[in-house]
Amino acid sequence: SFNVQGDACSERVSTIWKSRFERFRNRDWLRCGACATCPEWDACLGGSLHNRSDDGQMDRCTARMIGALGPQNMTL
Repeated sequence: SFNVQGDACSERVSTIWKSRFERFRNRDWLRCGACATCPEWDACLGGSLHNRSDDGQMDRCTARMIGALGPQNMTL
């Protein structure tokens, strides 16, 4: 699953952080779909990860939620 990276009850947290979570540190993979051409990319870098589904797809656009995009881009 996208959001599950390990179990702190059965592994050391430092091991989980070092051996997994790379996807959370390198955000280039988020620049797809509506984010690929978004003028706000440099500000939000794909938005908050809690606004994405378990498979990493965007559920809610941060730029749209704060009104940074004009009405022509409100379909993100």
